[in-house]
Amino acid sequence: MTDPVRRAKPVGPPPPGSPPPPPPGGSGAQQPYGQPRVRIYRWDSRGGSFPWFAVLLLVLGVGLLIEILIPDLSFGSLIILAAGAAFGAAWLRGRIVGATMPALVLTAWGLASVGRDFDLLVGDGWNTLFIGIAFLIGWGLARVQHVRREYALWIGLVLGVIGLADTSDTLPFDLSFAVVIPLVMIGLGVYLVWQSGILERR
Repeated sequence: MTDPVRRAKPVGPPPPGSPPPPPPGGSGAQQPYGQPRVRIYRWDSRGGSFPWFAVLLLVLGVGLLIEILIPDLSFGSLIILAAGAAFGAAWLRGRIVGATMPALVLTAWGLASVGRDFDLLVGDGWNTLFIGIAFLIGWGLARVQHVRREYALWIGLVLGVIGLADTSDTLPFDLSFAVVIPLVMIGLGVYLVWQSGILERR
């Protein structure tokens, strides 16, 4: 005969201080009463990161094919352009803000190298000038991207002045280095005054 005490079920609300009853249909160990619930989140492998290697391999393969068809194009220029294109895809397609400056600098460097390969840019200083312009463009884009990139302004100005000084003899117009320095000083002064916010004060 079964013990009636074991078959008896409590009727009514549980007494104060007793743990809540387990949920119906539950199995296994239950969460201790009074302990916080913990949820575990995992990275979804389907999200993935930007395929850097795939883009670089694709662009480099296209570049090698172009080099076969156009022998005047050097392999070094293709490597630089391929790296710039990969960073550019990460910036524009992958929305990675940190890839902006590498994309601009490598692309500018590659374009200058290609121009020298085809004798479109004669003389020295074109790499420096193009890279300086890339830094200035990156500084301007920082306002749109809502990031601080003040270093790009100073590097761009220094490289731009040096590049203009080196390429002044090959430019289609006369450009004296004595004229470039005052123009740079004026532009820099205007920027510093605008940056200080003194024009907005009343």
